[in-house]
Amino acid sequence: ALDYFAFLHGWWLNFGVPALTLSSNVLLVSLYRALFEEKEKRRVRSAFGQYLSPEVIRRLLVNPRLVEPKKTDITVMFSDIRGFTTISEKLDAQDLANFLNQYLSDMTRLVFEHHGTLDKYIGDAVMAFWGAPFEE
Repeated sequence: ALDYFAFLHGWWLNFGVPALTLSSNVLLVSLYRALFEEKEKRRVRSAFGQYLSPEVIRRLLVNPRLVEPKKTDITVMFSDIRGFTTISEKLDAQDLANFLNQYLSDMTRLVFEHHGTLDKYIGDAVMAFWGAPFEE
């Protein structure tokens, strides 16, 4: 109404400054949110990257509510190397470390390929589960 009144009386109001201020504020807020959200996504990937497959992390970043606590049935897998003590006695430290790293890497890759979640390494054992945070 004030704008219309000013227009009728020949007063010209400068709308350039408010429009420029508004657009620059929108741009700055958008830039801040993009940078903040990207930093937060990197933090989540860093924290969960060794336990969750990239696909699970991606889905959690899209919808963080998926990790709200709930009661559900899960499938748990324990896997270890049969005869590991005997094997470890026959190998030198470096060969044993290489052997164990290869086994744990392969097992982790398989868990992730089958959409599982790595829970922990326990010596030469791997504990993983399926059914959380997603039921599939």
